[in-house]
Amino acid sequence: MKHSLRPLAGLAAAALALSLAGCGPASRTGTAHTPVGTTPDAAAPAAGALELLSAGNDKGLYTNTYAGDGAGGGRSLRSWIDYASATRTVLCAQPNCTHDSDFCTAWIDPEFSETDYVLGDGMLCAGYGMDGMTLTLRGSDGSDPRILYQTADEVVPRLTDGTYLYFEQQTVDGEGGSTNALCRISLAGGEAQRLFDLPYQSGSDAGILGCVGRELILYTFQWGDDPMPEQTDGMSQEDYDAALAAWEDSQQGSHRICAKDVDTGAERELASWTSRIGSAGSTVAMAEGTLYLLPDQSLGSLTAIDPVTGKTTTTDVAWPFAVEEDIYTITIRGMVGGKLIADVSTLEGDDRRAAIDPADGTAAELKLNYLSNGHVRGIRILGQGEGTVLVCYEQRMEDAVAVGSDGMTFVGTDVSERWAMIDDADFLSDTPSYRDIQTA
Repeated sequence: MKHSLRPLAGLAAAALALSLAGCGPASRTGTAHTPVGTTPDAAAPAAGALELLSAGNDKGLYTNTYAGDGAGGGRSLRSWIDYASATRTVLCAQPNCTHDSDFCTAWIDPEFSETDYVLGDGMLCAGYGMDGMTLTLRGSDGSDPRILYQTADEVVPRLTDGTYLYFEQQTVDGEGGSTNALCRISLAGGEAQRLFDLPYQSGSDAGILGCVGRELILYTFQWGDDPMPEQTDGMSQEDYDAALAAWEDSQQGSHRICAKDVDTGAERELASWTSRIGSAGSTVAMAEGTLYLLPDQSLGSLTAIDPVTGKTTTTDVAWPFAVEEDIYTITIRGMVGGKLIADVSTLEGDDRRAAIDPADGTAAELKLNYLSNGHVRGIRILGQGEGTVLVCYEQRMEDAVAVGSDGMTFVGTDVSERWAMIDDADFLSDTPSYRDIQTA
């Protein structure tokens, strides 16, 4: 089974929810510190190994399909993309259903923005509305909804162990500050339990890279908080530039990767480093159970870390290209056919992509790409099955006329994309043998 990946690249992180690496969901069918918060109940039911939640698994992917009504409106519907048949199916089996109310298993309340996850043999629907969050359990076909948790706070589902759902919950205090904590709730229902505070805010570049056993693999960072110097009256431009340069040199970032036990809060440090302002120093991802690091702004060596033993190895990479422009960031996208996929983005806005063999550092350039908002991008990886990859290989932006509830018309932008399956071997050989996703 392929699993979930979360790539991180400091200030320029790109977080994808792919079925690629780390710890992932089951098939659709079948460093010690005292934790902050409540200690888990010693009498709680025994739980298994942690698995990252993802929209998909090695069989397919949940996605929301927008169905227009021909008059400028429409609705979002829960859908499933089956990798084997390359088909997208709306999750409603009722004949002649109009898909416009909760009697339809595919219909999504228009007052909610919903993200769906594979959860065991069913699905978890995270609904984001004006009044907060609702986590709902459903069958794999969208049937039998059961509300598991509701809150006014921001909630992001992250993991499961078969017994509990683990999620981040960000709570705003009365003074405008906020805390982000890892919580859990039994999949059978009941009260949520706060486990410990997380050392980052929801939506930041820090976060959960993966998991091993009962441990989270966390990437965190902290930047210096000295205020930027101001140019005062009588200060020459030369003196101000010197003061600014000295400030930039002093503003180092401290970065850390650790394994944190969800039951005890105990931590094991796996890696740490510092970087200068404007760079995270390394881009980080967990793919197929191994942590990988690359320099984030130069074509350097590959570091691999076994998160179980902490063993670290460094391999020189034979990069298949040179980059003349300044590198904005390097992002690890995942692993395809045993090769690590790394995107090199320049300040000019175009990408170069390399497939790196982590065993010996040999690499090949990949050139399957498409045009996105005027920039050349490598075909976008959306999910991964057994020997196949779900990709986006075309994007079009067109003016679209919509009609508001008050009858007023306005012009927006309609983004249409072509999704397809491609075999690992074709992906790695730049052979565009796409099997377009068809609507069932």
